[in-house]
Amino acid sequence: MARLVFGLTAWLALLLVAPAVAPGQQARAGNLAALRSKEPKERKAAFDEVINERRETIKNLIAMLSEKDISKERDGPLHLAICLLGELRAVEAIRPLCGMLKYLPEGRILFSQAIPTEGYYVAAVALVRIGEQAIPHLEVILRRSGDDTERKLAAWVIWMIEGKEQVLARLDRLIATSFEGKEHFKEARGYIENYKPSFDLPREMKNSGAPSPPPTQ
Repeated sequence: MARLVFGLTAWLALLLVAPAVAPGQQARAGNLAALRSKEPKERKAAFDEVINERRETIKNLIAMLSEKDISKERDGPLHLAICLLGELRAVEAIRPLCGMLKYLPEGRILFSQAIPTEGYYVAAVALVRIGEQAIPHLEVILRRSGDDTERKLAAWVIWMIEGKEQVLARLDRLIATSFEGKEHFKEARGYIENYKPSFDLPREMKNSGAPSPPPTQ
């Protein structure tokens, strides 16, 4: 699979301008140092604190997904929240991410290399990173969604998680055993079996006047 590249200019800028010791950094470093403690209680407390920090981070990132006035621009808070949920393999975020498969960040793109068309849909890529626990939710989209793009993205995510042979076998089972959505599963099977990678911008981005990506080699 061609590597999927995200613009993280804003995120890198934050790192570059961050103070030498950011708020909370000393506490986190202390928690990690405490994992080396000779005292079992201190090690356990440090372990719990790191886990709780991760859970709280994921909870706050998920909350950002439903903020009404959040910026939807490229490298904005929504874009970065989605990317971070993928990096954190946040299974708790599967349902809201499935609900925004078609989200495309707004604004100018700085291309470093050609990106597969599906790679522009950052929630889809985040779900690929989260992995197989997303598949049952994606099957529901394949079964019930009336949106062609959404179904194709769901099929693509499952394919990226499982591989082509496995997803085709999965779809064959669903076609054989399902009453609801059988035609959608057949359509998804044809899409994957005949898939040819495209590096074009998604149609919605073309309509917005975004610049074209560089030509593929």
